[in-house]
Amino acid sequence: MAYRTHNCNELTFDNLNQRVQLAGWVDTIRDHGGVAFIDLRDEYGVTQVVVNDDDLINHLRKESVISVEGTVVKRDEETVNPKIATGELEVKVDTLTVLNPCTENLPFEIGESKETREDVRLTYRFLDLRNKKVHDNIIFRSKVVSYLRE
Repeated sequence: MAYRTHNCNELTFDNLNQRVQLAGWVDTIRDHGGVAFIDLRDEYGVTQVVVNDDDLINHLRKESVISVEGTVVKRDEETVNPKIATGELEVKVDTLTVLNPCTENLPFEIGESKETREDVRLTYRFLDLRNKKVHDNIIFRSKVVSYLRE
């Protein structure tokens, strides 16, 4: 069984009211009592998902790997996020499955790994590579080397 039908940056207005399945890392959790907003991140981008069941997020931590299934809906005008490709849409979650929980406190925040000491970043390189800037740099270097080898 597939654990996703789309990547996090692929959703468009063509997907409005469609059922989709996404998978990725929990980037942020904003719990507003009865409704929680999760920024779900994969290697392609970020999508906001909305969870109305507190039981689904009780033990959820940042950087846990999850799969969600739900319906694509348009965000309210005041909640549109122009910084991300899917900023005008969100997914109303029916089913949330934890594929791999993050059980420990992380040694540093993924988005702020540039401010972390280099020895810590190298020790936890697998976490450092989740940082978008570091990831993009590795991809760029790979493309340059591939181009030079042609």
